Amino acid sequence: MLLAASRFSSTSWKRETIDRIKQISQDENDAYLSVCLAQRESSVLRMLEEGVSSNKTLEEFFYSTILPSYDHLLEGDAKWNAQRGELVLSFAENLIESGALAAARHELLQWKPISPGSPSSMERIVLRGRNITLGKILKFQGHFQEAFDTLKAVLQESEIDSFYEGTGWRRVLHANVGDLYCELRRPADVQSLLEPELKQMIDSGSQNIGSGRRLQLTLAESFIRGPMYEKAEEVLSNLGKLYGTIHDPDALAKRGTFRVWASLARIAHVRCYWDEAILNWNKASSALQSLSQQDDSHSGLVRYATAHALSKLGKMRESSDVFRKAKGLLNSNERRYWVVGFDSYWRDYVIECVDQSVGTQ
Repeated sequence: MLLAASRFSSTSWKRETIDRIKQISQDENDAYLSVCLAQRESSVLRMLEEGVSSNKTLEEFFYSTILPSYDHLLEGDAKWNAQRGELVLSFAENLIESGALAAARHELLQWKPISPGSPSSMERIVLRGRNITLGKILKFQGHFQEAFDTLKAVLQESEIDSFYEGTGWRRVLHANVGDLYCELRRPADVQSLLEPELKQMIDSGSQNIGSGRRLQLTLAESFIRGPMYEKAEEVLSNLGKLYGTIHDPDALAKRGTFRVWASLARIAHVRCYWDEAILNWNKASSALQSLSQQDDSHSGLVRYATAHALSKLGKMRESSDVFRKAKGLLNSNERRYWVVGFDSYWRDYVIECVDQSVGTQ
């Protein structure tokens, strides 16, 4: 019960719950409980942007004195194999957070069901999580069509699978498929996919939980692609208020805050509302800086757009200074596709705008 409770509420509650479980179970010699606790503690630490501690938790479990004997005794046990798969997923997520996408993919492909042709129900759940994560890696690498094909296959399989694990995985999957629809210029398909799911959440009053906010961010992006700017602004403004009420936000909430302000800035930018654009770009920059792991590619792009808006207001000296810093960051970093559209079609758009401005001077 406590282990399940660690998924909810504030970051301080998550920490406290994990600590309580460790105290209660310190004299236990239960392999299944140990692996569940290690996986959950690793996930919580990752959300709290403590990647080193998250990895250490997994490593301590893998090299613990009890593990070798359990591994031998439980060899061929599908439940044990599934729980080990959960640890592999957590380790891969840590690698993704650090930008080691190829290494994460390699680790994921090392795990497989004991009987690949007929996995157990628990192994099928892990296999689904593994394939979703493989699709996310392809998305983060910019291989949008391949990522879409991978995740769409998972979605189709899940809909006919009696062991489809509840709402959590479904919403993660829907959000990622929706992101890829946006990248592939299919915004109407995003709305067809997400609006029924969000309606169910609204009817149950759960639309503002983490997974609901994630779906709304993707829906807002589809409105921007529409373009349906007023609808996007309505969704984003509500999300901005929600994120602003979160005390001690975790990494997901911080990224959500960045997406809100960067999206509102983009809308103002394309509509030539330069003062509003600069205000929102500054808020996006602050949100980005709150993340413990800085993203120089995104930071450079925020500055580049800010410099363009400043130039449109005739603030040429200030614009020149910001441009110089932005170009240094953009030229020294590869594109990173962590935020849908931002380092792909938005980057192309704003660079083209700057090039056109220079060409007309």
